[in-house]
Amino acid sequence: MTQWRDAPTRIKGFGPVQSLNEASAQIRELQDIIAKLAKELDYIINGNLDVKNIRSKSLTAEVIKAGSITAEEMTVDKLSAITADLGTITAGLLNAVKIYGSYIATSEDSYPRVEVSTTEKQFKAARTPTQFIEIEAEGITSASPVFRFVDGSFSTLVFQIGDTYHISSDSHMMVNAGTHNLRLNGAEVAVKNGVGFGTFPANFSSATSVVVLRDEFNALQAKLVSLGILA
Repeated sequence: MTQWRDAPTRIKGFGPVQSLNEASAQIRELQDIIAKLAKELDYIINGNLDVKNIRSKSLTAEVIKAGSITAEEMTVDKLSAITADLGTITAGLLNAVKIYGSYIATSEDSYPRVEVSTTEKQFKAARTPTQFIEIEAEGITSASPVFRFVDGSFSTLVFQIGDTYHISSDSHMMVNAGTHNLRLNGAEVAVKNGVGFGTFPANFSSATSVVVLRDEFNALQAKLVSLGILA
C-alpha cells in the first residue's frame, strides 16, 4: 500500500477583495484547493487508509462508527495484540491451544455437567449440585491427589499416602461381587486393629449335628467379642 506523501490540504482565509481580478484569482485558488481535497478523499476511500496515513493516537473510539470494523479489516498475529476484555466468544474449533487459569464447564447452569476449577484446583463430574465425584489436587496434606465421592451429606475418599492405599468413608460401605468370587490377597489380611484372618481356623466347621454347629457358632462369636470385632 502506498503512502499519501503530500501535506494535508487546508483552506486558508481570504482577505478583502479589492478588484475583480483579485476576486477571480481567489476563486481559481479555491477551485484548486477543492480539486486537491477531492483527490485526497478519493485516495483514502479507495482502500489507501492505513497506519502510515493516520497520526499517532488520532484514531479513537469516538471517531469510529460502531460495527464498522469487521474481521475482514483486522489482521493481528496474536489476540494479545487486542488489549481488551474479549467478552463472550462463540467458536467452532480451537486447535493447538494452551489455556491457563480458567474455569471450564460443559454447561453453565444445568446438570449433569463436568467442570475444571482453577480456584479449587479440582476436576468434577456432577449429576446434581450435591451428587458428584471430584479429583482434588490438594485434598489432604502429604497425600496424593484425592478422589472424593459425594452424595448429599455422605462422602468417601480414596487416596495414597506413601506405601498405603486408603479408602475412607463416613457412610456404610459395601463390596458386591454379584455371582462372582470376591478375593482379598496379600501377605496378611487383617480385620480391625490388625487382627489377622490367620487367627481363625481354616475350616469353618466340621460339625455333624445341629448341637455341635451351635456350640461352634457360640465359640466363634465369643472369639470375635474377645478380639474386639463384635461388641
